[in-house]
Amino acid sequence: MQLLDSNSVAVLRTAEPKIRSNDVYFPFRQENNFFYLTGIDEPDYFLIIAPRKVEFNNGMFSSLLFAPFKKYDTLFISEEEIILDKTKFYEIFTQLLKNTQIIYISAPEYKNINDWLNNKIYLSEKVAKNTLREKFPNLQIKNVATLVSRLREVKSQNEIANLQKAIEITGDGIIRAIKKCKPDMYEYEIQAEIEYEFTKQGSTGTGYLSIIASGENSLILHYNKNNRKMQAGDILLIDVGAEYNWYSADITRSIPVSGKFTEAQKKVYSTVLKAQKEAINIIKPGVTFQELNNKAKQVIEEAGFGKYIQHSVSHCIGLDVHDISSSDTLKAGMVITVEPGIYIPKITEDLPLEFCGFGIRIEDDVLVTENGFRILSDEIPKEIEEIENLMKKY
Repeated sequence: MQLLDSNSVAVLRTAEPKIRSNDVYFPFRQENNFFYLTGIDEPDYFLIIAPRKVEFNNGMFSSLLFAPFKKYDTLFISEEEIILDKTKFYEIFTQLLKNTQIIYISAPEYKNINDWLNNKIYLSEKVAKNTLREKFPNLQIKNVATLVSRLREVKSQNEIANLQKAIEITGDGIIRAIKKCKPDMYEYEIQAEIEYEFTKQGSTGTGYLSIIASGENSLILHYNKNNRKMQAGDILLIDVGAEYNWYSADITRSIPVSGKFTEAQKKVYSTVLKAQKEAINIIKPGVTFQELNNKAKQVIEEAGFGKYIQHSVSHCIGLDVHDISSSDTLKAGMVITVEPGIYIPKITEDLPLEFCGFGIRIEDDVLVTENGFRILSDEIPKEIEEIENLMKKY
């Protein structure tokens, strides 16, 4: 409310249920900004936030939630908050726009959606906005994420608790996979072990498609076929994240399928681990993502692997695994990843053969504190000796 000026209004709606065919529904996933502001994980709601207030039934309200038919009678939550039947939405919405200069909406640029702005069916978002501008020529239409990102990037204690739980579940899944891993297993068997642990512990799903990448597949950043038979001598890169109460972890570990790293694998792994630790050690409010990236890159370049970097080292996590943020600068309360990687192709003229054909990435989730950082995933093994000992015992 404080981010909106008196001539603007925020209007959000829930995500729509996805139908595959013949009335088979995909699991419903709420639009994240709507969920963040309301906590509602059901479809068919609207939300209006209006600083200059909306008149209804002799009252003036700044927050109006419109619920599905017969879900609620009119409920006065407070002097400024009310829940209404959703059939009243378009009447109030149209009246509100007559004296509004800026509207912030939650709808992304999908090609085919329900045009809820104009109460029509299946128009492109671009057409929907243009239709609205024709009705209200002076209206500016903006994405509500530009405002909500400033709120979502700094996590509340409750959000941090949800992320911590998601990380702990993810860690248990990874440890289970490390114990089970051996040559001649298929990648999907490791995925099944990990996601079994997620489900067992009450995870609401995975924050993204699990990456279980062995051998040369570890060179593919977003590999998710997970169907290769693992072989002795392979590196297995595991990049997974349990979701808990809609908040997603994002953790990567790289392990030797045979249970012991080769000397070449150790050298690459040690370089990545050193780069990660040095980047984490400079985390504090005011540091930029670019500075984290530069620190990790410096370590990798000094070790002679600079040309095998494929990505930057950090992003926010939260309701989205790549969560929204409003700037490049770290703030206390942000939760970020630190994930350097080295990816050496099968054939390169620069390195001996034993260094080629695998990728190594190490990723942890880190809370930015008032004076520094706290590694939320610190209990998940990542030292060479820890991993090898864990694999040796089972």
